[in-house]
Order: sequence, then structure tokens, then C-alpha cells
Amino acid sequence: MRITGGKKAESNMLFIALLVAAAVAISYFLGSAITAYVVKELSYSDDINLAVAASSEYEWSLQNKGRLKSLRIDGIATSFGNVKVYLENDGARYLVLDSSQINASQVQKIIETGVKQPEGNETEVKSPEENAEDKIGIRLKYNENSEYDTDNDGAESIYGVVDLSVQETSFSQEVNKSNLCTRWEAVSLEDLSSVQSCHGNEDCCGFVNLEAKREGWAEPYYATFGNDNIGHRNTISAQVIYTEFNTTGDEKYANTASSRWAGLNASFDEYYLQFPDACMETCRLNLENKSSYRLVFEIEGNATLTIKRINYEIDVNIVNNPPENTQALPNLSIEEGKSARIDLGDYFNDDDQLAYDYYISEGIDITFDGNDAVISAKEGFAGVAQTFITANDSEYFAVSNLFTINVTEKPEKTAVKPSNIFAVVDKEGKTVAWIDEGGNAYFTGAINDNAVIIPSPNSFVIQDSLHQNIALIDSDGDIYLKGSVEEDSLLEYSGRRFEVRSGANAAVAFIDESGNLRLKGKTHEKYILE
Repeated sequence: MRITGGKKAESNMLFIALLVAAAVAISYFLGSAITAYVVKELSYSDDINLAVAASSEYEWSLQNKGRLKSLRIDGIATSFGNVKVYLENDGARYLVLDSSQINASQVQKIIETGVKQPEGNETEVKSPEENAEDKIGIRLKYNENSEYDTDNDGAESIYGVVDLSVQETSFSQEVNKSNLCTRWEAVSLEDLSSVQSCHGNEDCCGFVNLEAKREGWAEPYYATFGNDNIGHRNTISAQVIYTEFNTTGDEKYANTASSRWAGLNASFDEYYLQFPDACMETCRLNLENKSSYRLVFEIEGNATLTIKRINYEIDVNIVNNPPENTQALPNLSIEEGKSARIDLGDYFNDDDQLAYDYYISEGIDITFDGNDAVISAKEGFAGVAQTFITANDSEYFAVSNLFTINVTEKPEKTAVKPSNIFAVVDKEGKTVAWIDEGGNAYFTGAINDNAVIIPSPNSFVIQDSLHQNIALIDSDGDIYLKGSVEEDSLLEYSGRRFEVRSGANAAVAFIDESGNLRLKGKTHEKYILE
């Protein structure tokens, strides 16, 4: 049933107008009588990028002023020592960060190098350590029971030491160990540069054109970051050498032997503790409104600190002005079943986020998407609807003018009448249904499927082979089918049927024994057939 505006709609207009007047008066008097101040907790971030390498103080000037409610810091600190950060106010200190208390699960290890760290603690050997035919069977190990690299995995910080030993090297025969030396080679895997050094007998080291840096051939090699061009990722290799001079004094070697090369990894990393939003005693504060506060840093050991930003919350007193209806909402014309969109930001003004509502009026629905009002006309309604919109900032509200939505009926579609058709006409000779050569069916009324077929006067009725009614087209152009409609049909059916053929004698539509309308084309309802 179609709903239209009438006397009831007209009587509602006066009531709505009175509601608008009352709402406008209330919002005006509330807004003019009180100037409200609201306390809002606002969040800010100040980027400071402050590097701290020693105990010191820093005067932090807030970019935004207000009563300080919380303070948190983002940054990184090296793990080679301890860092404490305090917020100081009028002689009182509040602990912001203690790097020793950072939960291990929150620590992120950042390695400042572009070289991929080797996985695990496996050693890398250039060649087999021992061979039955070798006179010297080298055995290279991380030096155990020393104060360095205590877990013997070859991995330390850039301030640490990795010590390696050939102490357990074996010999296939008795040798004069005073004639031994060890040639060491440090290879940086970052640029493949290498530096060699030698420990032990001077003449033995001279045999490989090196000077002796240490007297004992079995003294450990101490790998440190930056020494012997050692970088973040390295291989340290060793070769044990034996030499004897001729007794003739001609400085020629009478006997020499050397082991194969053996190598182990040594890595040196820069470890940082990353602390996002660190706050220990400053997560919740209530400090007076000040323009600046002092940060105090206590640095122990070789630790360093970088604060990237300070995140803080402050309480601010803000004047809360009522929202304003800055201009009248326009009257609209909408076709039934369609909608229109209005940007309410053009009609209301307020510094706060606004919530919208409307007076419910017959025939329309309004939904809100942000500041957009989507006004929809309901199907089956044609006429005039009136409403108004309110904007609320949680304390005050503003009311729009009363505006009108004129809902128009859908325009009826028309079809041009081709030749060679099947048509149904009423008793005045007006066409109410037809099928064209493309197998498209047009009806001035509606399609009703799965219907009980009850003939009416002046209707066109189709029956099955048992003379049961299976389809009907009445004088209003409504079609009733015992079955359903199948569009774009291949028209494959071998039973008895009521069939429509084109001028070329090709089937384009039929109604089968079950009351199904099968069409080569499409169906069209509510058409005016000319």
C-alpha cells in the first residue's frame, strides 16, 4: 500500500514546528547562561633526540603547558653498565627508568652492523685439525677457565675480549718447544681484510716474515674490537710452526714443520636495550602546571643513553562553547527508494566531536556517517516529510531549522513496441503484457510466482493438459504463475507447453506444464506498453 502525505501529515507539521521552537529556546538559554570550562587530559610527544654519555641533568621545556599527569620516555641504552633517569620537581625525584630493571622479555637486541650474525656457536675450520701424517696436530679452542668470554662461544660486546688458545696442540715426536711459534690471522668478514701476527720464537716468526709479538708460542690470542682490524664478524685462524737452524751458523733452516690452519669465529656486537614508553614512578602523576621540569641522569660503567622522545599527558582547562547551527538546512526532493547525503559540517560548528540525531518522521530514515547525514526515502512512500537534526557535544546541543523532504514516486518505465510480438490486451484494447522477438517479457503490473491461480474477469488464463490453471495475466498487467520465472533460458523442454515464437519461427518463450515461464530474454515489471 502506498503511503502519501495528507491531513495527518499536515497536522504533524505544526507539532514538529513547536518541538523545534522549544528545542532552539532550550539550547539558546543553556548556551547563553553558562560558560563552561572542562578539564581535558591531552596526550603529547616532544621529540628531543638527546644523547647522554655521562651523569648529567637536562632542563625539559614542555611544548604544551598544563598540569603534568604522566611522563614516559622512548629510547635506547647500551647494556654495558646501568642507566637511571629521574624527573625532578621542587626537590622531589620520580624514577622514570632503571635499565637494570627492564624485563628481559622486553629487551630488544639491536646489532649495529650490516653483516649477518652467524647462527649458533659452531666453529669454522679451514682444514682438518689433525692428520696421522702430520707432525703437528693443531687444536684451536676458545680459552677455557679465563676471565674473558666466559661462556666460550666467541661472542662478546665491542668492549669485551674473545681469547683463543692452541695449548692442546699435539706433536708426533719430541720437539724443542722453544723453537715453536704460532702464526695468527684475523680476517674481518665485513671487508675480507686480514692481519697476521706471531707468538713464540723470533726466528720461527721470521721464517714466515713476521715479528714475534709474544714470547710463548702457546700464549692465548686476545681478539678485541678494532685490534688487528677486527670488526663485528671475524674468523680467527692459527697455524703452529716448528723451525731449527743449521749448526753451521749460515742462518739457514735445517728442519721445519707446520700444522694445518684451524679457525674459529669471533663476533663483537653493540647491544642496546630498547625501552618504549618507560615509566616507573611517573606513569601517573599530578604535578602543578609548570613550563619546564628537570631530568636527572645517573650513568654507571660504559653505558650510554639516547632519549628519542618524551610522551606526556597534561590536564588543560578548556572553554566548552555550545555547538552552533550556522545556516539553515535546505529542503530536499528525493525519489522513493533513493537517498541524499548532506555534509552537516557546513551547517553546524563546534570544536568538539558532535553526535547527531533527528526527529523521526514518517516515510524517511536518516543515518549518520561522521558529519554526513544520509537521508533515505522509504519504498512505497510518496509525499512530504518534515524533520529537524540536533548536534550534541555531550554537554550542549544545537537544533537545526525544520526542513522538508518531498518524496516523489518512481517514474514508470516505458517500452517501445516492436513488431512480431505476443500481446495481451484488456477489453479497452490497451496492451497490458507482451513478449518481443528477443524473448523479453513486459508487464504493466507485477510478477507473482508460486501463486494460486484464480481467474478474474477479463483475464488471460493458461491451463495444463488436465485443464488446471497454471498461469494468468489480468487486466492490470499482473502475471500469476503456478511455478516461477527462468530468464536467459536455453528453452530445453520436451513436454507440452504454451509457446511463443518469433517471426523466424524460433521459440523465444513458453509456459510449461508446471506453470514456469521460461524466457530467452529478461522480465520487466511496471512498464507502460505503447
